[in-house]
Amino acid sequence: MIVMKIRLNKHRIIVIASLCHSLTEYLMEIDQPLKGLEPLSRSIQKVQQSPTQLTSIHTDLCKLALIGKCLKPALTFLDIDITDISRENDCYDVKYFLSYYYYGGIIYSIIQNYERAFLFFQTVLSVTGAAISQISIEAYKKYILVSLLQNGRVIPLMAKQVNNYLNRSVKPFCGPYNMLITEYTNGSIESLNDLLDTYRKDFQDDQNIGLVKQVISSLVKVKMQKLTKTFMTLSLKDMAQRVHLPNVEEAEKKILHMIENGEIFAQINQKDGMVEFHDNPEKYDSLQMYKMIEEQINKCMCLNEKLKTLDQDIAINPKYIQKMRNNDGDLV
Repeated sequence: MIVMKIRLNKHRIIVIASLCHSLTEYLMEIDQPLKGLEPLSRSIQKVQQSPTQLTSIHTDLCKLALIGKCLKPALTFLDIDITDISRENDCYDVKYFLSYYYYGGIIYSIIQNYERAFLFFQTVLSVTGAAISQISIEAYKKYILVSLLQNGRVIPLMAKQVNNYLNRSVKPFCGPYNMLITEYTNGSIESLNDLLDTYRKDFQDDQNIGLVKQVISSLVKVKMQKLTKTFMTLSLKDMAQRVHLPNVEEAEKKILHMIENGEIFAQINQKDGMVEFHDNPEKYDSLQMYKMIEEQINKCMCLNEKLKTLDQDIAINPKYIQKMRNNDGDLV
């Protein structure tokens, strides 16, 4: 009786998911994406075994939210960390997994939550079992930009296997972005602007022109943060000159914005126009901080195990094996 109930439940999930995929395609065809947000949200909650379970319907919801430029319904689910993946029809199509995290990364980029966007694009690139896909290439381009915005550098992914996969199969398709990394590392705003002018069409075609402009602007922030590690005090005039800002007023405005966001710790003396830099007051040794770090580590370990399982499932999937034989690793 229990086995029969489980089978019926699986069949119900498959039917609901299939209907949601068809509804999504139809609403896109008639250009009415907003009409699907509420029914898809309800459908996700119906088929989920827990709020932290990922279903293929999540991807449909994110797609319609992006097209309809109404992100809040998708964010309701995106803000929940995934710890389980629904195995619809005894498996999970990797296309939906990659698309969910890719669309999620775009949504977080739009609202400038770069920390979360970085995590989502990183997750896309962590799945190496799939043949080289356009999603992986586009995710890597955005990963570069978001990583520069969030971290001031492009952080390599942890697994050696993933980095080898990127170097061999993805980076060759991302020429302008590879050059952008080089120029950003060299610290020349002028060279970055020249690169933008040269490859403007490429960035526009990728719908990344806004992120690229933000990356160039963020180099000023990175230069300012480096100054806090070199000097204890510095005049606003000197800061403006060192980071190539047009005047003292712009330098002060930038510093105040960074102080407000907790990006630097400093105080401006209005009388003599001097900036005094301070150390980060957070010592990362409180019980609350330890608990938060432990919680994040456990979440990462749990997701990592899910990714390993998905990677293994892909590698032994007959469709994937046949695709690799036919395409020899070409774009899918």
